[in-house]
This record gives sequence, C-alpha cells and structure tokens, in this order.
Amino acid sequence: MTDLYLPSGSGPALSDHDRDILALLGREAAIEVSFQGLRRLLDIHQESLTRALRRLQEEGLVSGTEEGYRLSSQGVSLAQAVRDPIQSPPIPVLRTVLPGEREGRRASEALRQRWFGPLRWYGFAEDAAGRTLTWTTEDGGIRLDARFEGIFLSVDGRLVDPNRLPEAVTAAHRILNEVTRAYMDAGASALPGPDS
Repeated sequence: MTDLYLPSGSGPALSDHDRDILALLGREAAIEVSFQGLRRLLDIHQESLTRALRRLQEEGLVSGTEEGYRLSSQGVSLAQAVRDPIQSPPIPVLRTVLPGEREGRRASEALRQRWFGPLRWYGFAEDAAGRTLTWTTEDGGIRLDARFEGIFLSVDGRLVDPNRLPEAVTAAHRILNEVTRAYMDAGASALPGPDS
C-alpha cells in the first residue's frame, strides 16, 4: 500500500482510520454523514473517530456541519487515491408513488435523524431534484437510501452480504410504514384530495 501523507506534511502518513473515513466520505460525497453513522459503518471506537475527524478537519480535508461530516474540495482529491473499504452497488428495494410532493417533503422532514426498528440514522443529502435520507443497521451490514423526488419514493439498499436482501426489503417497508405514519400524523386535511 502506498503511503499517503497529510497535506501539511505534519505528522505521519494517513492512518488506517483516516483512510477509511476519507474513502467512505468520498463515496458518499453528496451525503453529510452523521458521527454515529461513521462509527457504525467503519466500526471505529468513538474516541478514535473523534481524534481522526479532528485531525482531518485541521488539515482541511473534512468539514463538520449540523447534519454530519463531508469532504472539503481538498479532501475529495485525496479521497480519490484511497481505496473504499466498503463497496457494494445499490440494489433497488422499493419504489412507490406518494400522495403529493409537498407532503413527501414534510414526511422526509419528520423522518430525519430518527431511528426505528433495526435502522439507525446515517445521513442526509439534498439536491435540486430531491432529498435522500439514509439509515444503516447497527452492524453496518445494510444501508438504505430513501430518495424523495417529487411524488416518488425509492429505497435502494447496499448490502455487505447479498443473503441479507430479505432483511433489507423488510427494513425498506419499515421506512415506507414510517412515511405513511408521517402522512397520517399530518392529518387527512394535509393530504391532496381527488380535486387537487
């Protein structure tokens, strides 16, 4: 493995934790990944993760936000040289149509940073087309991206083990159940009727 050094040249080569964080955030460039999401997926003790994130922030490679952590532009270029420790193509798990775009946005707001069933909050991303809410299982073996685009909801899974697909499908339906609950909590008057 080629040694990669911090941009300032201060200190030793990047640690394994540094590499893993950069690789994960590089793969998740659009998502601000929560501290707990990083900890779960990378299986790093919280004190080690805190030190690594602090060092990467001081070097200007990572920035912290209210939602979590993401790479800086300098971090993006360095992350391209680091191998991603967790590689899995997304698998379409669930697709559905929501009653309305405005209500979909409200539902996604209600679910942000929430845990339910086996799913733990991982991160959030928003672009012009929509927003993505992401959860992972405690062991990091399943990650689900719930994408809200207009009136459409799609849930894609990334699995460490393909044999966990039934578990991912069940968890995706749990997300749909929570979306439905958010619609119901908003009250029937918030839902579009046949004349909308």
